[in-house]
Amino acid sequence: MFLRQTPGKVILAILLGALTGDVIGEILRTFLPPSAAKEVLLRPVQIGLSPVTLDLLVAKFTFGFTLDFNLLAALFMFLMIFLLLKF
Repeated sequence: MFLRQTPGKVILAILLGALTGDVIGEILRTFLPPSAAKEVLLRPVQIGLSPVTLDLLVAKFTFGFTLDFNLLAALFMFLMIFLLLKF
């Protein structure tokens, strides 16, 4: 069950799924011809916070992050969660 897994394993599985899906997506982006399937599977969606700058006169800090996801990365994340639950 999912509850038997440690939080570290779950986070690692999700990150590996996202990374694998993103790498395969980039490979497919170069080899697939233009089509509707390519557009749906590989369209990037950006999630995150735009950079915010805090100027304290002595030091300047910039905070922010963005995550680029596509449908293929999301599918691989769910696949990794499923495999984690199964084994």
